[in-house]
Amino acid sequence: MVYASNDMMAAGARLAAKGAGKEGQIAIIGTDGLPGPAGGIRAVAEGEWAATFTYPTGAKEAIDMAKSILLDCATSVPPVVTVATTAITPENAKSMMGN
Repeated sequence: MVYASNDMMAAGARLAAKGAGKEGQIAIIGTDGLPGPAGGIRAVAEGEWAATFTYPTGAKEAIDMAKSILLDCATSVPPVVTVATTAITPENAKSMMGN
């Protein structure tokens, strides 16, 4: 198995596996969940990768926290903010391609 920290690295891992004659023997997981013809969603939908995951920026959460400090004069903020991610698997990839 190869876990790549972005979809482009996962694409490179697939090319390396193919070049080594191991295509289909190594599960590849990306991170980004990019749309489009070169993206991870398509790669999962077509069976090239095992999965990819969306990688939200956390911008909304950061802005909400900044507003609570600057506008609402919050004296404390949560020490941990979890940003929702989505697993893109063979079961849901095709339905996500239109998004």
